[in-house]
Amino acid sequence: MLSGQVPMTRDDTPRSPLSPFAVPPLAVEGLAVGHDGRRVLERADFQIEAGRFTVLLGPNGSGKSTLLAAMARLLPPMAGSVLLDGADIARLPTRAVSRKLGLLPQQPLVPEGLSVFDLVSRGRFPHQGLFRQWSAADEAAVGRAMAVTGVADLAARGVDSLSGGQRQRVWIAMVLAQETPVILLDEPTTFLDMRHQIDILAMLATLVRDHGRTIVCVLHDLNLALQHADRFLFLKGGGIRHRLDHPAACTAAIVGDVFDMPVAGLSHPETGLPVFVPISAPTSMPVACR
Repeated sequence: MLSGQVPMTRDDTPRSPLSPFAVPPLAVEGLAVGHDGRRVLERADFQIEAGRFTVLLGPNGSGKSTLLAAMARLLPPMAGSVLLDGADIARLPTRAVSRKLGLLPQQPLVPEGLSVFDLVSRGRFPHQGLFRQWSAADEAAVGRAMAVTGVADLAARGVDSLSGGQRQRVWIAMVLAQETPVILLDEPTTFLDMRHQIDILAMLATLVRDHGRTIVCVLHDLNLALQHADRFLFLKGGGIRHRLDHPAACTAAIVGDVFDMPVAGLSHPETGLPVFVPISAPTSMPVACR
């Protein structure tokens, strides 16, 4: 088990429903978004509940990363809006957004020669200003972020000398140092082996459960998502196809509908949560690959 990893178990204590007067930290209302004038996603309406680990799932091209980019204000809506703490994110000052919402995109680039401490420290930029420079509070925030992600002993190392799993932890530490209540991550386990994928997802689940963060994440591995997250949005056909508030609500019918292939549902031997396996090869798969 890697540093910072927690056992693959879940806290299934029932959660109290949000008050009807509570403002969700992030909400999407009538959102249409796409690229080059082509709509990838439309009619999206949902709320991200505070203190939950929400995963966006769906086939390639369904708009998962596009939706996340719109939620992070990287992509302007073609219609509708994204609300951050009840306010239209498009109308908020950049610094105000960056103090409430952190983003880890796919495959971020590291400037050559940067140390782990220097990279994590960049998460404090939203808190800097003309009259506020580096402070003891910034130092403490960076220290906490590195401790939580298990990279404190790597502080002096060059980021480019790290393994893929270590580097991903450092990026997450940078986002944590930003100290935002909401964190968006786009495929944080891409190119990692199974052990590091589980390690990263277990750490994200811990950030939600023990540190009060709200996380929205794009993932491709359905079975890993079901063992670590607690809310799921399935995208297909230009919209939100299914919304699940617990992994146990996921069924073979839902998975088959989203991914257009028959699957069988099993139970994980440790967590008891569903696991899905294909029961036949997709008809579009080349014969040589079946």
